[in-house]
Amino acid sequence: AGEEAAGGPEQDGAVAAGGGRLGESAGGDVGSEGRWELQLKGAGPTPFSRAADGRKVLRSSIRELLASEAMHALRLPTTRAAALVSSDARVSRDAGNNGQLREERCAVLARVARSFLRFGSFELCLNETDGREGPSAGMTEEVLAPLFEYALQRHYPHLCSLPSRTQRVAAFVAEVARRTAQLVAGWQTVGFVHGVLNTDNMAVTGDTIDYGPFGFVDQFDPDYSPNDSDAAGRYSYRQQPAVSAWNLRRLATALAPLGSEGGAAEAAAEAEAAFWVEYEPEVRRRWRSKLGLLLTDEGEADDALLESLLGVMQRTGADFTNTFRALSRVGWEASEAASYRAPQDFDAVLEYCLAQCASTEAMLKRARPIFHPKALARLAAIAQTEPERLAQFGLDASVVARETQRAARREALARVTPRDKRLSDAEAWRAWLHAYRLRLWRERRAVAGADDEDAPATAAALEAAAARRRAVMGASNPRFVLRQHIAARVIERAEAGDYVELRRGERPPAKPDDD
Repeated sequence: AGEEAAGGPEQDGAVAAGGGRLGESAGGDVGSEGRWELQLKGAGPTPFSRAADGRKVLRSSIRELLASEAMHALRLPTTRAAALVSSDARVSRDAGNNGQLREERCAVLARVARSFLRFGSFELCLNETDGREGPSAGMTEEVLAPLFEYALQRHYPHLCSLPSRTQRVAAFVAEVARRTAQLVAGWQTVGFVHGVLNTDNMAVTGDTIDYGPFGFVDQFDPDYSPNDSDAAGRYSYRQQPAVSAWNLRRLATALAPLGSEGGAAEAAAEAEAAFWVEYEPEVRRRWRSKLGLLLTDEGEADDALLESLLGVMQRTGADFTNTFRALSRVGWEASEAASYRAPQDFDAVLEYCLAQCASTEAMLKRARPIFHPKALARLAAIAQTEPERLAQFGLDASVVARETQRAARREALARVTPRDKRLSDAEAWRAWLHAYRLRLWRERRAVAGADDEDAPATAAALEAAAARRRAVMGASNPRFVLRQHIAARVIERAEAGDYVELRRGERPPAKPDDD
């Protein structure tokens, strides 16, 4: 007995079996043909389940279905949900991560992907000198080489013609780094946070895979992590690019025994460098599109404009998605003087931005400390006298410094009245919007130049440039993302046997950037 929700890829062709089972205790590949892999997640024990029962519950299965379809609608590479089948069977799970078990309905999610082969699949053969020993440690030719050749032939066949295996390995890692960098740049600029970004949860195809404690940033906080167990903030929004680069280092290290001109350490460094070389211009391009800066590039000044925007968003608790969406309402001014709005003047964009700012109470709730004040004081003392001891707790000095700063901000925020916050928010946003309007005026000037703006040709060029800006900003700043409260509502109703919301939510807006 159960309910089904279809939603797979539109591409033709059957599905293919294949890739890495490392860490995937509740999945099973079921077919092989064509270019898509089909996996049943939660279908029961597999040879890789260890002591687990291999089952998934309806709650987590719905979250993955909704997330993967939302990411696809945002035009970011992802696994897809083909079907979800619920069951009358029940298992005990700690849904709140608080040690309290409750019975939950089981489900099986049929998901498809170009590949389920992960970075961690290649760590099977790591030996103890390279890190944690894998179950197939040292079996380079027996296990690692065939796995690598399979991945190369299936996903990067254009690299197979390279004359030596050493060259093929280097080219493979560089291509994976390129795709990963593009993916992470997309994550950062839509505010997606994966939550468990380890080597087992990154695909060699550069697709988003394994939706666990994911989340989209709402009230902007660069340290936001949807993973309640991530006290160190390793998988936070801010850290995603660096963690992805580190995972690529691990992939290169795992593949080094197949051939590396400079050894594992040099291969790891090259993999990380390849990531940053692709990531930095790609994420900058995406940010500039979100701001509508398309005609001129003012270099560091434009970068500072973005950083100041993110700073204002953090200080005021502004909603990430809605704030960027609002910026498309800022038009080009005809003169430098017109870019200024006096405090007494009505400014519709300013009012909208202020409406996206969180209340003092909401910001205090979000800023609640991870550690008890006494524990934080003790950790701060250890960080000062014996910083090496912090590793015993899975922490480092940067985590203690971050939480100390967070505690100080929270203490200061607790003394702010709603009226004072409103005035402070208005001042911050008014100053930033003035700087932004001035920047857009310079964009407009790049079109009009010294020409007569009333001339038909100049007027037409200005209108075309303004229309292009609106189109690019609209496509870069989605109106809809998957909010946690929406997913929670769908899950609550489905667990009660009502699947109407699920059927509605499984098909997100085909164009989430449309009004």
